[in-house]
Amino acid sequence: CLFFDGHVEMVSCRRAMQGDQRAQSAPNGSLWSKNTGFGANGYYGGPAGRVDEATPAGADAHAQGIAAGEALFRAWAGERGVVLRFGGLYRRGRGPLSALAKRGAPPLGPPDRTLALIHYDDAAEATWCALHHPAPQPVYVGVTPPCPTRRDFYTAACVVLGLDLAWALALDPSLSGVGD
Repeated sequence: CLFFDGHVEMVSCRRAMQGDQRAQSAPNGSLWSKNTGFGANGYYGGPAGRVDEATPAGADAHAQGIAAGEALFRAWAGERGVVLRFGGLYRRGRGPLSALAKRGAPPLGPPDRTLALIHYDDAAEATWCALHHPAPQPVYVGVTPPCPTRRDFYTAACVVLGLDLAWALALDPSLSGVGD
């Protein structure tokens, strides 16, 4: 099961566990194996700098909702539970580069916040590995390192796409001359 929104996680997690309890009494057993994914971007709130499995959840309501969903899952799954905290998923045509190409300018947001991303294929591979590992860790963070700041990502992306850097210069005048 993959959950990305704090509200959806709590509701979906509870409903899945209720359905699982009903299914456990059936001959084939459980609906869940041992794995659920929670978004790293939401869990950590809007971190600046490196994040890992030990980094605490962010303080905002969304991050706390995700942390509560994880706690609910852990209480239910026990030691067989594995949490995967994926960064923002991207592929050709979906993700921040594609959105930037369509909009022509980056979305507003803190420039020094870490932009943690992972490709769909890498997330699928990580999920498969966690499901088939004989002794998995309780939590994994799935991102493509290094995770740039929003400023670094969108500055480089604007240069690649040939977009105006006026927004970046307003945030950081030291970027004058980048892309020339």
